[in-house]
Amino acid sequence: MTQLSTRKPVIGRHALLGLIMALVVAGCQAPPPPTPDAETPIASAARVRLRPSERRIDLIAGRKVLVPVRLEPPITPIGAVDPGVTIDGDEAIDAELLWISRSPAKPALRIDPLAGWLPAPPAWSSRSIEQLVVGEAPPGDGFWALLIDLPPTAHNRDLFIAGRSAPVQWLNPNLPSRSAAPMLFREQSPALSRTLANAARDPLNRWRTRLLGDRLRAPRQTVIDEHGTRFSDPAIETMAQQAEWRWRLALDRVSRADPFLGAELLDRLTAIVRFGADVEAPAWPTDDAGLSALRTELLDADVSDETIIARVRDALLQSPETTAWIIDDAGWAPPTTGRTVTLIGVAERAGKAGLVHARAGSDHAGPSTPLGPFGVARTTVQTPRAPTEQSLGTLSPILATVSVIGRSETALALLPLGLRVEPPGFRLGPGSSPWTLRSWTAETPQPAPVGLSFYALLHRRANGEARWQLHVECPTPSGQDAGMLRVYLGPSNAPLAILRIDPAGLQQDQHNTPLQRDPVAITRAPDAWIATIDIPPSAIEPGGILRLAIERFNASGERATWPRPVLPWQTAPGRAGLDLSAWNSLSDEDEYDTGVDGGGGGA
Repeated sequence: MTQLSTRKPVIGRHALLGLIMALVVAGCQAPPPPTPDAETPIASAARVRLRPSERRIDLIAGRKVLVPVRLEPPITPIGAVDPGVTIDGDEAIDAELLWISRSPAKPALRIDPLAGWLPAPPAWSSRSIEQLVVGEAPPGDGFWALLIDLPPTAHNRDLFIAGRSAPVQWLNPNLPSRSAAPMLFREQSPALSRTLANAARDPLNRWRTRLLGDRLRAPRQTVIDEHGTRFSDPAIETMAQQAEWRWRLALDRVSRADPFLGAELLDRLTAIVRFGADVEAPAWPTDDAGLSALRTELLDADVSDETIIARVRDALLQSPETTAWIIDDAGWAPPTTGRTVTLIGVAERAGKAGLVHARAGSDHAGPSTPLGPFGVARTTVQTPRAPTEQSLGTLSPILATVSVIGRSETALALLPLGLRVEPPGFRLGPGSSPWTLRSWTAETPQPAPVGLSFYALLHRRANGEARWQLHVECPTPSGQDAGMLRVYLGPSNAPLAILRIDPAGLQQDQHNTPLQRDPVAITRAPDAWIATIDIPPSAIEPGGILRLAIERFNASGERATWPRPVLPWQTAPGRAGLDLSAWNSLSDEDEYDTGVDGGGGGA
């Protein structure tokens, strides 16, 4: 129950007289200078006011709890602070005022196939008043909080902070031990186990791995305990435990009101999608603020079960059950048809089977593709041909419509085949970072950071030769790895060449054998290196079609790609299909048989 106090402090007549005399004396003489040996003073509630930051504080008697508070004034007070935490206003209990802060995680080597899919957990820590600089704002990104040790006898009693009754709600101390949702997989891959263990190192996300530990058939310690996810800092461990028991109680309430709805909510919160035979990855919602608000509402004792059911159903409707994305715009040319198709992925994130239809533009949808629960379907549409009168800069969007029958419909902008390459050249870049869970679910590619970006220009040689060059500029901030380039040529399912170029000026075709190293022209600038790459004539298909993708990567395993971002475990980027025959100075039609599409696909 939520209880608010309306009591007002009363000052007695003798106490008031003593206070007036003290003020008179203080005004007549300067305070003595502090001495190094003086005892640390205790700041009173009159000097430092503590106010809970949450509108309602959910508590369990007999447990520790971390209560965010506002400190007024917001600077570090002189000396220690007595927070004045009591039960019923007269029974003092242990409480400590702490500064809880987090610092960005250090980037790790991305040797794991799932690296980067989830954000690296920040480093959390707590500091007492004595560990901070007096009179200054605390360092770092953080907040003030009270670490309170609640006695078992505190249940349903008033909690006072700094002399004021706090807005508390006492929750059931009998926590449900395990979730009732069905198991996910017979066993999880080592990469998934490492990813979940890494997520468990964030106290605000460890609750997910605990709930998943109930649902994965592998021993629970494989996901949780083996990787040492208990925090050595008592305040941070309390924060992690608090998030977990609040979610367990919220889910338990939904399950008691509607067991099927409770299981569906847990499915969404802990979704793991199987992207391939050896790749499983988290696919849960990333709206942390929205999830926190939902949990707070589910725990509200003043809200009826009927309202809870309606609220959860609304939340599930607002959370997409599927995610669709373009894997490859123009890189697939099945030998059976010779026509280019666009490869599209559709992931199921709600545990329900379905059927996928896809079409490009006004074309009719092709055959339906089955979509399994927590699985991925790969479907294709025939890649439309780019209009001959438009260049990339003026190209109207061409949409592919992807439907999961009866559930969702998504419009995806695709790159047509035959993007015109005209003087002075076709510009590419700056590249996109690999998909993360957050950017993938939001369907919003993220631009590459400066140290992985690249700016390229594809053009025909100026000396009249029917040869093509690709100039690629790679910005390199001081002190950063210069990285390398890969240029992918030809269809994705049948590459013609994969050129690796390093800043030292060596080029190696990693696809064709025997492997040989050829020199490549490198121009160096103070903050960049530029490679001038000759496009092998054998990489240009009949009709003047060049299928192309670029990747820049470094020794840490980070990378950026064009024309599309890739999933972290994706080995190569999809291709764009460029039309070299559009170059207006190209007069030697013998160089390309412009009457043949060469698998380039057409309308």
